[in-house]
Amino acid sequence: MNKKLSILKPEKSKEELKQERLYSGDYVSFSKQFGTSLRGYQYTRTYSVAIDLFDVQKDKSSKVQFEAEVTIRKFPELGYYEYSIKKDNIFINKRYPKTLIEKLSVITSEVLYPLEVQTTLSNELLDIINHKEILERWKKIKVQLQREYTGNAIDQYITKFEAKLHQKYRLLHSLNHEIFYTLLFQDIYTKYDDTLEKKATINFPVLGFKTPINFKGNQKINKKKTYYNTALACFESHIESGATQATLNVENDLDGNTFLLENIIAKCTIKNNKTVIKTVNASIYHLKEKPTIRRSFKEMRDDIRRRHRKIRKEKNKELTLKQRFIKWLDN
Repeated sequence: MNKKLSILKPEKSKEELKQERLYSGDYVSFSKQFGTSLRGYQYTRTYSVAIDLFDVQKDKSSKVQFEAEVTIRKFPELGYYEYSIKKDNIFINKRYPKTLIEKLSVITSEVLYPLEVQTTLSNELLDIINHKEILERWKKIKVQLQREYTGNAIDQYITKFEAKLHQKYRLLHSLNHEIFYTLLFQDIYTKYDDTLEKKATINFPVLGFKTPINFKGNQKINKKKTYYNTALACFESHIESGATQATLNVENDLDGNTFLLENIIAKCTIKNNKTVIKTVNASIYHLKEKPTIRRSFKEMRDDIRRRHRKIRKEKNKELTLKQRFIKWLDN
């Protein structure tokens, strides 16, 4: 007898089914060299941020939530981005700050905002632009703190915070110890090889570790857009040191047309002898109910001209009257 041939298709794997549900038939329109550099000049977008920490050994969990309004400006000719960041609606463990430490933390952090920073085009932190403004805000808030709170512990807290605030490099470096900024300043406006992969490094801060954990791994981007019109770039890393193991997985959703950041989901797991001891789950979601504000390249050129005039004005302030006169004669 002849054997009957099965016309049934083999069952699809879970990964294949996931890919079908997630990705559309539209392809990502990359820049040169499979690039995802930001298209456009300036955007303002509001995100909902949530960070969950769980310490298994202490059986203790904590959650921080807030809204962040992020304005990003691109200066391709000058080779950097500028960010302006505002924080609002801060909740700790799903409630408003109520303990003394929580209140002090929120009050002192208000000094920083709005925070203006400069990064390279690969999103590496370079400078705090409005450091002088931050110091001026601190003078007022310091008076408020000293009026409302007293005691040696408060004095020590103020002294320690003030010391960090006055050292611009130290303050800039401290941003790398915050999960929100670590994720926001990833190298997402980048280039990939012809397999749509690249080597990447994320220094991820975890409570209980003195310095951020150095995760080196692969970052991949799918050639197809998702059904919600985004380009999805995923980072994966696993490291081991003695009895300790750590994994970090980060999913970055970028707008399918401009590559502006849409959403980030990150999960970090720390194990000791294969037993989970700490987990960190973080998410940054674009709040759709708050529309994105976009500015044009014409406005960028006008902005750059204003910036150059301001730089020249600052340089002229440093010149003596005689030097200014000689410069005027030369011109």
